[in-house]
Amino acid sequence: MRVSYAEEVAAIELQLSRQQLKKLLANWPVGRLLFTRPGAGSANPAIIVVTERGQFFFKRRNERYCSRDQLLYDHAVMKHLAAAGLPVFTAVKTRDGSRWYQHDSAIYELYPYAAGTQHKFGDIDQVVAAGAVLADFHIAGQDFFPPGKKFYDRLHPPLPSKEGLLWAREQVKSGTRDLGHYDRQQALDILDYALASIQRVIDELPDEVFFGLPQTIVHGDWHPANLKFEGSRVVGIFDFDWVGRQPRIVDVVDGLLYFCSRRETDMVAADIRTLTAAFEPDWRLMGAFAAAYMAKIALTAEELAAIPNLMRTRWLYSRIFPMIHKIPEDEKIRYVINELDKPLQWIDANEQRLTAGDWISHGSGS
Repeated sequence: MRVSYAEEVAAIELQLSRQQLKKLLANWPVGRLLFTRPGAGSANPAIIVVTERGQFFFKRRNERYCSRDQLLYDHAVMKHLAAAGLPVFTAVKTRDGSRWYQHDSAIYELYPYAAGTQHKFGDIDQVVAAGAVLADFHIAGQDFFPPGKKFYDRLHPPLPSKEGLLWAREQVKSGTRDLGHYDRQQALDILDYALASIQRVIDELPDEVFFGLPQTIVHGDWHPANLKFEGSRVVGIFDFDWVGRQPRIVDVVDGLLYFCSRRETDMVAADIRTLTAAFEPDWRLMGAFAAAYMAKIALTAEELAAIPNLMRTRWLYSRIFPMIHKIPEDEKIRYVINELDKPLQWIDANEQRLTAGDWISHGSGS
């Protein structure tokens, strides 16, 4: 079931009265509620609660991610990773021993609150830590097959992005949409460029090639808003909505795009526009991230060859999915076309170097 933007916003704000919150929290052995602080994300509503027994992160799962199979899978992965020594926080058990609580049709989870700070862009020690911890994550998940089942086949599939781009193109042609600072021909040119890019992914990285790449349990959303740091150390990994068995290179590409790219605005977990802003990758940071990962896991030539197309499909999916699910109707086209071509042009210009991998060994360049 598609979630409307109005429902998404209301969920993010997690508008519960104090009495409703107290009643829900009574299902966990955490003592009396003292006060709350904001704690929203971009998809799952959340709030930080302070009780007699400490601080906790209280979350209502988005309805897209709350089937029993998904819940079993995600919590098994979190438990396994925590046992392997990764900075993963398992959900506080309810009074009846469950990792979640269902009230009416909603699923609620409670986690220990993790101290720490968000990633500071350009901090190369943190970039190295993010790459090294990702390798630890992949090593821990290599031979683990959790119960339950996830809801997707391929992460960031190209076909839905193509369909979304074709829909956007028809909207531009209709002449009834807000295009921001672009005129109609500019908007059509941008969408055509994006369509050519996603067609390359469809042609060059079909499912049989994609799933032929080395697989493990991946995080599925490895970006700065989902990690916390103390200095140069990763002290928290969060948001397991997209976790599942996939080619490990998809997480590496996430790290390259989100930890190693310059943006005009900082990434804010609750603001989808900052999370999906156009970017320009930084070779030095990319080299540091990938080298830290490859100190523990050696990427294959096939994985390196897939990086440009995985960058294309990840970037386009990151814009198309929010356009469909999160952006108000009257802003959809203006949002999706804004600098949509900028990262694609960078990928096209640097494809040969990306696949050669020379940037990994020294982490420098322009």
